[in-house]
Amino acid sequence: LPPKWTFGHWMSRLTYQSQEEVERTARELRQHQIPTDVIHIDTGWYRTMGNSDLIFDPVRFPDPAGMCRRLKEMGFRITLWQTPNTAVHNDLYNELAPMQGMVRRHDGKVYNRAGYDDDCGLIDYSSPEVVDFMKKKFQGLFDLGIAAIKVDFGEGGPMDGVYQGYSPEAMHNLYALLYN
Repeated sequence: LPPKWTFGHWMSRLTYQSQEEVERTARELRQHQIPTDVIHIDTGWYRTMGNSDLIFDPVRFPDPAGMCRRLKEMGFRITLWQTPNTAVHNDLYNELAPMQGMVRRHDGKVYNRAGYDDDCGLIDYSSPEVVDFMKKKFQGLFDLGIAAIKVDFGEGGPMDGVYQGYSPEAMHNLYALLYN
């Protein structure tokens, strides 16, 4: 069974903009005796909002490990939003490039599509190398004290994409499972 805290009240909004805002919200929830188990930080924790590079903005979130520790002492778990649509100008996109970590088109180019402030590629979760790489990225967040990741925008792989491990027909439905 999932942990008991996952069945409790989750506090979320689009989006908390800073560590100070998250911690203030936690204090106010306890002050007003609103039973809450989770505070979910949606798109605003990145250096560029919604950029999904899996890195906390160091100015707005200067101590994510300390934030998670303090909030856990208050009885909260912290969850984060992310997406497999990775902007072309972020570090994660560039780290995945050498392992051909993005879904490709039939001409071999990355399957970039419009998204957020930049075009973005879709992480190819059919590749074992990419999966291992991404597990390490997520483990870094769990090591900070993050309790769970909200996986968003991974409902299906493009039918005309080229994947490292499966056919496009299989990945159309399998993508969501592999991404989760």
